[in-house]
Amino acid sequence: NSAARKRKLILSKFTEDQAILLNDDVTLNVFDPATSKMVRPNDRPDLFRDHLKRFLQVITSGEFKGAALHDRMFSKQLLDKLQDSPGLNRYLKRSCFIGAFFWIDKELCRSSDFKLGRLNYYEDIDYSLQILSLGYDTAAYAGMVFSHPNTKPTRQHSDRTKEVQDRDRERLISFFPESVTKRPPEKLREDLNIDIYVRYSQAKKRSLGDKTPEKKPLFDVPEGKPRLLIRGEKPVRSVCFVCHGNLNRSAAAQLMLQR
Repeated sequence: NSAARKRKLILSKFTEDQAILLNDDVTLNVFDPATSKMVRPNDRPDLFRDHLKRFLQVITSGEFKGAALHDRMFSKQLLDKLQDSPGLNRYLKRSCFIGAFFWIDKELCRSSDFKLGRLNYYEDIDYSLQILSLGYDTAAYAGMVFSHPNTKPTRQHSDRTKEVQDRDRERLISFFPESVTKRPPEKLREDLNIDIYVRYSQAKKRSLGDKTPEKKPLFDVPEGKPRLLIRGEKPVRSVCFVCHGNLNRSAAAQLMLQR
């Protein structure tokens, strides 16, 4: 019943060009620029298709090793800050957490530098921090958000017990002591079963050491009708959407309808 072990198996074995992992109870909403609000995909299937293609452009651009959707809209301050950015930059937050609905680069998953499945609890945070500490970048895409009603992990599985959480919290802190600290008892998030603070920017700084950050060109896929981006000369022909649970009620079902 271990979700972490299933993810490890999938990420190490999948044969499609890309794999996107999502929880079975996740559903999607899309951003409508006309109203600056999120709407249901069934209400605006044209927007859903366009945002899905843009998200696929992000993961096939070669600029990121991990990407995700988040469970809430970006703050107004961040959206305002991003509005003058070219192309898809206006939809992207960089160097951040990926989990619940996420993608990790296939080549990185098969690399000896990247460790799959070393935690059962907080394994998505471990993946996010590994990517950043290796000198790569992650991105969250603002054009879609997910609804995740069961945000509090249940304790019925062997990898979700309090003992496992305590053990893996300490292991995560030992892996990334500059990024992860234990929350004091009065600051515990009981609604989410989260007992740590995470600073993703510190993992990025760790990867640089004493080096000056390299100025990379802006990710500049132009606006307009999105298309599937071609990475080098090889087009992405297959994307694997992976969830465990009831497919019919998940975002995977919504996505499969847009093939």
